[in-house]
Amino acid sequence: MSQLLVHAYRIHAKNIKRKRICQFNDIHLAEWDSLSSDAEKEKASYHTTCWEDARFYFARRYGEPHTDAQALPAKVFFNQLLDASKDADALILAGDVVEFYTDANARLLEESLQAHPVPYLIVCGNHDEPETFPATHPMHAAGLPVQTLDLGDMVILGFDNSKRIITKEQIAALREALLENKPILITMHIPIMTEGNRELLQRCGEYYQLNHEGCPEENLEFIDIIRKNADKIIAVTCGHLHFANESEICPGVMQYVSSQGLIGSISFYDIGE
Repeated sequence: MSQLLVHAYRIHAKNIKRKRICQFNDIHLAEWDSLSSDAEKEKASYHTTCWEDARFYFARRYGEPHTDAQALPAKVFFNQLLDASKDADALILAGDVVEFYTDANARLLEESLQAHPVPYLIVCGNHDEPETFPATHPMHAAGLPVQTLDLGDMVILGFDNSKRIITKEQIAALREALLENKPILITMHIPIMTEGNRELLQRCGEYYQLNHEGCPEENLEFIDIIRKNADKIIAVTCGHLHFANESEICPGVMQYVSSQGLIGSISFYDIGE
């Protein structure tokens, strides 16, 4: 764990017994192993090399560490990140866990996640393609429009917004969850552009914004529901940007964006009274 870049946040929330939620994302695993075909190994090796360069591009651009300590293989960081989450109350994998499907990725994730002692939720990133995984595989559930992880006195709602789209089905699910009057932590891959991060996200481009110009009206309705129910929303957590960022969506609701797992970045949210 000594290699990891830890971001810790304290979120005060009434009527919730203190909980620690762990999040990491954007690992872009492109694994191969002894059972891989030559074609799979060649493709995976190529993409691994590409991301070895790309992770430092993001780190340099946004002022994050980019030393030899951040140069470990993605699989090594993935195992370290999982290990760091073993004492948490829940784990969020907020998208782009894999770069694309490989049989070796599937084997690694199935073995690692099935043995993990902490309840977890995987939301879909724009690279994950969960439909390519077998229906019984832990990654397959990432393709569901909405996922729920009930922690008793709070709930984590995961939304697949990997295509920068919020659907009427997802809006209905959020409205229904709000009727339960249980505090909600919302997690998804692509972040909301707020007044606090507008300049930064506009510089990144609309690819990195859920509420980009010309986005579906459902995207804006989804954000408006969050604003109108700020007293029931604990926070929003995301990935995708490849650098850590926090901003206020509306009074009382913060958005926390985790940096890339490719450099060993991990977020801990201590939530409750």
